[in-house]
Amino acid sequence: REHPDLVRRYFMRLVPPRWLPGEPSNAGKFEALNAALFDGGTFLYVPPDTTVALPMRSAFWSGSPQLGFFPRSLIVVDRGARLVYVDEYRSAQGEAGGPLTFGSGVVEVFVGDGARLDYVSSQEWSGTTGGFLTAPKRTESDGVRPFPRATAHRHEWT
Repeated sequence: REHPDLVRRYFMRLVPPRWLPGEPSNAGKFEALNAALFDGGTFLYVPPDTTVALPMRSAFWSGSPQLGFFPRSLIVVDRGARLVYVDEYRSAQGEAGGPLTFGSGVVEVFVGDGARLDYVSSQEWSGTTGGFLTAPKRTESDGVRPFPRATAHRHEWT
């Protein structure tokens, strides 16, 4: 709301809001579903030559096993900037034999010249959740973005 030109410059550029079969540069059907239904997310912009001293964290939680969730985030680390970002996804356990939860998240990441983004994605889905995460990046000539990812599935046996 406060920086519409900045958001417009990057938002839905790496994962466009459509699915075009046979076009490898375009999003797939789950990403298109996310574009149609996205219901929140994170916008994080780090200005040029700025170091964020503490890690930033976004947490997305699906607390109702009967609802889908479709977060869409935009992370921009501009020229010479530094950031550590932790992106977390969790879901509640549904009843055995009950409805399943579905989620499709998208994170678009832009890392400028000489910038560094340490990005960690942590996903802990319940045994009644199916989740997809798409996180493409665009890194300028000497930008750095290591991309560790951790996934945990919690199964409750009765």
